[in-house]
Amino acid sequence: MWLKPPRPSPRPNLERLPRRKLMTIAAGFVCSDGLVLFADTEEQMGLMKTKVEKIREYESGDIRMAVAGAGNGSLADSLVDRLFESVEGKTPHKATILGVLRQVILDFHREEVAFYPSSDDVKQVGLIIGLQIKAEKPLLLHSDATALRLVTQFAVIGIGS
Repeated sequence: MWLKPPRPSPRPNLERLPRRKLMTIAAGFVCSDGLVLFADTEEQMGLMKTKVEKIREYESGDIRMAVAGAGNGSLADSLVDRLFESVEGKTPHKATILGVLRQVILDFHREEVAFYPSSDDVKQVGLIIGLQIKAEKPLLLHSDATALRLVTQFAVIGIGS
C-alpha cells in the first residue's frame, strides 16, 4: 500500500514576531577637552511614538549642566526640572553643587517616585549629567535611582522592558 504524501495546509501556520522591547539609551564620555553626551530621540507612550530631545541644558552664572535622561519620560523631565531649579543661585563650588544634586534626587524619589501611580518597573529614571562649575574641568555624573556617582571615564544607561 502506497501512502499519499501530505498535502500542504490551505493556511500557513503563522507565528507572531516577538514583541519589540522598549528601550531608552543614553551615554556620556569624559574626553581630554570636555564631555560628550548622547541619547536616543524616540519616546513611546502607549501606542504613540514621538521624537523628543532627551538632553536638556542649563546655564546660569558659573554653573553649566547638560542632562541626558532615560526611563519614564514624565518622571525624568520632572527630576531634571528640579535639578535645574535647585542649583539656581547656589554658590558655585563642587561640594555644594554635588550635595544639592544628591539631596534633590533623594527627595524626588521620596516625594514623587514613591507615589507615582504605576508599577516599580515603570518608575525607573536614570540620568547622565555633565556639570561644569566656573572654568574648571567638567564633571560627568551618573544617577541611577537614588544613587549619584562621579564618573571618570564613561557612563551608559539603558532602561526599558
